[in-house]
Amino acid sequence: MLPTERSLWHSEKVTLDDDIDLSSTKPFKAVFNGKIFTFTRQQGWKKLYETIAKELYHLNPDIMLDLARQQIEFFISDEPVCWALGNRDCAINYEDSWWSKIAANVYIYTKNRTIRKIENIKALFDAYDVQYSSLEIVLY
Repeated sequence: MLPTERSLWHSEKVTLDDDIDLSSTKPFKAVFNGKIFTFTRQQGWKKLYETIAKELYHLNPDIMLDLARQQIEFFISDEPVCWALGNRDCAINYEDSWWSKIAANVYIYTKNRTIRKIENIKALFDAYDVQYSSLEIVLY
């Protein structure tokens, strides 16, 4: 099902439960796991995705490492094996532009569209058995 199109306003709060298109938005603030995170416009969804992945990793690294071993679609690696870019060192070489480091030898691919980042956060929440509504996002 395609997300609902609606106008989103500055300071509007959304959750991943909301069925709306967030592709032309930027997160300003997020509340997750009792913590508040703020983001600049430049950091946007990439930084939010990275932040949530790090939080989940710290809650239970074994779940993320198991996902890495399964090589799930959004690609987390515990080696890192970088089939998408063609050589073993790609995650390290492209860190900060294509890949974000979550922990020692654990990377996520972040050179993707907003909708994919949101789908990936949802996939992580599914793996960790976290409710989508537990992430509140305030938009710019």
